[in-house]
Amino acid sequence: RGWQIGRYNSFDEFWKLITENGGWWNPIRKQKKVEDLFKTSSGKFEFYSKNLEEAINNVVRKAGGESSENMKKVLQALNIHTEGDAVFLPHYEVVSIEENMPLYLVTYNLLTNRDGNSSNQPMMQELFGYTVHEHWNTWAEINPVTAKANGISDKNLIWVESPLGSIKVTARVNPGIMPGVVSVPFGMGHTSYGRYAKGIGSNPVSLMKNKYDKLNGIPALQATKVKISLAN
Repeated sequence: RGWQIGRYNSFDEFWKLITENGGWWNPIRKQKKVEDLFKTSSGKFEFYSKNLEEAINNVVRKAGGESSENMKKVLQALNIHTEGDAVFLPHYEVVSIEENMPLYLVTYNLLTNRDGNSSNQPMMQELFGYTVHEHWNTWAEINPVTAKANGISDKNLIWVESPLGSIKVTARVNPGIMPGVVSVPFGMGHTSYGRYAKGIGSNPVSLMKNKYDKLNGIPALQATKVKISLAN
């Protein structure tokens, strides 16, 4: 949809083409072939990644030759615990279980703050938690079932604790959050960045393990287990 300046000689011509064609659109700037869109050996979209298979097989060969034992060692080094064809297909790797840490920490960016760049703006501090009516503060959203199991009520101050540390936040009980999950937003808890950002709220990154996808370097943002308790 849209229109292109200079394409029409007059509005009447523009309107005539709209009524004849049932709409208007920009022409394709540069035509591309399907095989140019997918950088795969087949030139097509692949659920089973042949590029990934070849890359891992090359590592296995350099590690001492193609064998099931070498393949297993390479996959373990990459934090890939599945086997067979599933290695090269989209799949889920289970988060390791931490003793006495039964809940999953889920972090996310706020539309009103993204990665924390707006934290030093008072107006934005007032808007950060507009969906849960929280301002100048960090909160954790938990399911009613999870809250009840931990003796927590809405708006209680709670500790969210991982093996790396703890943060104090306001509990917001929300049935839209899955049971067994603690959902805490990014963007608060700065140690600098100006008077309206420094020391305001808590940073969930301080709880997160340094885990990431070793194939692409993307951090594993949901790979940390935590527990919650009432704060005195």
